[in-house]
Amino acid sequence: MTCYNRLTGRMESRYTKEVEAFEGFGRWIKAFYDGKPLVVPDASVIKKMFPDEFQHYQRLDVQSLIGTPFGEKSTGSLL
Repeated sequence: MTCYNRLTGRMESRYTKEVEAFEGFGRWIKAFYDGKPLVVPDASVIKKMFPDEFQHYQRLDVQSLIGTPFGEKSTGSLL
């Protein structure tokens, strides 16, 4: 995945293991299949509602995130 690093001011690549890519992201998978975008403006707000998802954000130092499926029949998400 590629993300913006606030500390360096640059886009950087981050690598995750295949299992980590979907584990704890149930609502992201649902949004993908429904073809709907998902926005997390402040990751700390979802800590109690989606603790597994929050743990991933915390580990990767993600503060906010926007994901939107792309393509006629979605084959991926742009995050």
